[in-house]
Amino acid sequence: MSQTIAQQFAEARARAGKAAGTDTDGIRIARDLAADVDRILCAEAGPLVAKCETKVAVLATGGFGRSELAPFSDLDLLVLCAERPGRAAQALAEAILYPLWDAKVDAGHAVRPFDQALALPATDLAAATALLDARFLLGDRPLAEKFLAEFHKRVADAYERLATSEPGRFTRLDATGSREHVHLAVMERLQPLLDSTG
Repeated sequence: MSQTIAQQFAEARARAGKAAGTDTDGIRIARDLAADVDRILCAEAGPLVAKCETKVAVLATGGFGRSELAPFSDLDLLVLCAERPGRAAQALAEAILYPLWDAKVDAGHAVRPFDQALALPATDLAAATALLDARFLLGDRPLAEKFLAEFHKRVADAYERLATSEPGRFTRLDATGSREHVHLAVMERLQPLLDSTG
């Protein structure tokens, strides 16, 4: 007999809790828990997505998108539709979410067409911020990859315009290096400002 979603989440959370009692790095524990949740969601929702008559991709967003889950973190999902979502996309979202909610998993979601999701930086900054860390979970991978590439380019272009128009307020730096490299670069940029405020 297969386990319920609630049982699967309980076991994943128990593994994370047990690992927390060891010398395992907290980020590693959070990523392992996110990987467990990925497996649960893909196993449960994969057949539903495959049967959906609408071309969709399901993305993890926010902390779940970063693969940083604490045992009772919420799960934020985006059901991205190639076209305007109809009843099939809404039904899919409900079929994914109701079992999670029944299992007492705090899951939030949005069902958005590609163009609307792409416009979020201009219309809903909180939702757009959550999408900065979005990653593909299941469904139409090319749709998700196209969206993420266009979304990140749109955000980068908007920031570039801000940085150009207000150089005293915004700065540019290469954030593709190690965490330590980025930290040092930020400190180098901020230190003169901090020193001047006395």
